[in-house]
Amino acid sequence: MEMSGLKTRSNRIWFALAVVVGMSAAFVGIGVALWFFVSRIAGYATAGFGLYMFVAYAVAMVVFGGRRAPPCDLAEALRLGGGETVLDVGCGLGRLTIDVAKCLDSGRAVGVDVWNRIEVPGNSPESAHANAEAEGVGERVEFRDGDVLALDFEDGSFDAVTCGSLLNHFPIEKKRAGLGEIRRVLKPGGRLFLMEPVRSLITWFAFTPFGFMGLKDMKHWRRLVEEAGLRVVASPACGGFAVIVAERPEA
Repeated sequence: MEMSGLKTRSNRIWFALAVVVGMSAAFVGIGVALWFFVSRIAGYATAGFGLYMFVAYAVAMVVFGGRRAPPCDLAEALRLGGGETVLDVGCGLGRLTIDVAKCLDSGRAVGVDVWNRIEVPGNSPESAHANAEAEGVGERVEFRDGDVLALDFEDGSFDAVTCGSLLNHFPIEKKRAGLGEIRRVLKPGGRLFLMEPVRSLITWFAFTPFGFMGLKDMKHWRRLVEEAGLRVVASPACGGFAVIVAERPEA
């Protein structure tokens, strides 16, 4: 029986939830045993870590899971009239690509990714396209191999570019290189929608301690965008994320 990418993703989420609940319960149980038979401090620490795992997963699902809507009107932010060609870099399973495609009629949304299946289980062009089909925009999207550090497109190929939760994984020089590539493929006057996690109470729960320490703040992302030669035109508030709308100058 054929199964859509959305359905497959839902099954993976439930499986992951069962694993997390089981591991959390195990740590709590071990913590209780340590509290009684070894050390109260060790018991508190172990049980507390088990509870932290469960809370962190729950927060991560709320923040990063499901069909989270963009924090602003993409059509307005990117000045989309319906006939544009839009690039989504690091598209993953196509969530943001699909949101863009819903703003288009004769235009096209192109999603590119290196399709890392370790960080995103089931990540593939086929899964992304199945999700687009399920949302009714399959004819308006295209998914292909592509790396933000070396985009295989001519200069000025796109009316707009979106980038969600991708560049935060990179060291500073690769962040600059990625933003430089985005600027290169944007048409003069074209816009970028950038959405990256930042340090906040939400991401403290949603990320591992080491992952959280690697996050930056809004000033960091704004500075990098401006250094890439893009003009920031808006930065709507969004809990846990830096959201920046920027424009490539006409000249």
